[in-house]
Amino acid sequence: MSDVFVSYKAEDRARVEPLVERLEAEGLSVWWDARVSGGEAWREAIADHLDAARCVIVVWSKRSTGPEGRFVRDEATRAQRREVYLPVTIDKVDPPLGFGETQALQLTSWKGDDSDPRYRAISTCVHSMLGLVLVHLDGRELDARRELVRALQLKPVADADELFSPLLVIRALGFDLATTAAAIRAIPPGEKPTGRLAKPIAFALLFVEPPYRDPKRALELFQVGEGMDPFAMMGVLHARFGMGEDRAELARAFADIADSLPFEYHG
Repeated sequence: MSDVFVSYKAEDRARVEPLVERLEAEGLSVWWDARVSGGEAWREAIADHLDAARCVIVVWSKRSTGPEGRFVRDEATRAQRREVYLPVTIDKVDPPLGFGETQALQLTSWKGDDSDPRYRAISTCVHSMLGLVLVHLDGRELDARRELVRALQLKPVADADELFSPLLVIRALGFDLATTAAAIRAIPPGEKPTGRLAKPIAFALLFVEPPYRDPKRALELFQVGEGMDPFAMMGVLHARFGMGEDRAELARAFADIADSLPFEYHG
């Protein structure tokens, strides 16, 4: 299922399509009724995607606010009920009675420019509703989670130990640990990152300031996969410190593990 559902009046399709294209260009999964395939039970398909979306953009226009816009209003009601309703206006209209409590974002006369502040406001709201984190880097607005995953798929940083490379890549891209931790909180509950992604996430969750710090989840991430190298074991001990376990005993364990690390550690 898609992250974003777009509700609109069919006659406005040509005006709505640029919005769908811009959101998809940002890597978001978007569904609108142009996706209904031939022979598909269209009502059921729409209902399934509408109820699964974590953000429902409702496009209010002269047509959708008029007498023929009942279907759009019905979709908006369902979105409001689940608190995933994001209203957008493409004409100079007010949302119908019952839908005006949430401030509508204006996109009147928009030409499809993704640098337009009005579009940027919509993009930011969508990302926020999806639990994603936008960061600014070199004048660009990036989805931290997507960039983080992309970074960790790169080759190790030149002359850097394999143990350090994931964190070094993150820092080289300009992400601080707080941003990393915030991005990771967007990962759905129960979904665990694997491989090289797990350790830098775990360290981020350990060393940031509240409210991002989460030793319990960090401990779970350090134990992803089979076995743990000394670097991960050091993280496990840090996590247990954060959870209030016996510090004297853990300090002795720190000293033992530090002797086997391929670098000098100052805890």
